[in-house]
Amino acid sequence: PPGPRGPRGWNGPRGAPGPRGQTGAIGHRGATGATGARGSTGPQGHRGARGTPGAPAPVPPKIDCKWGHWLEWEACTKSCRADKHSEGGKRRRERPVEVYPEDGGSGCVGVSLMIGVCA
Repeated sequence: PPGPRGPRGWNGPRGAPGPRGQTGAIGHRGATGATGARGSTGPQGHRGARGTPGAPAPVPPKIDCKWGHWLEWEACTKSCRADKHSEGGKRRRERPVEVYPEDGGSGCVGVSLMIGVCA
């Protein structure tokens, strides 16, 4: 007859994993929600009677262009003294548009830039 069993020995390295088992059945879907499933949409209702037309929109007034004041003359490009062989310098000034035309108003008449010769 064999003798008594000895102390348990050292565990060896772990073996390779085995094949994967089958997937289980799909679980229960659960309750649909507090309000339940959505029902079908009913037929479209009848269109109401047409209302009376409103008042016509007011016609906006025409606004004509308006020039602003002329700005100061800029400094001359050359000395203001002209001799026989050279021309004198030039200077310029501008005027801005103060009001732009709107709703068919007329545009500004005249120039927005003046160029003068230094005297």
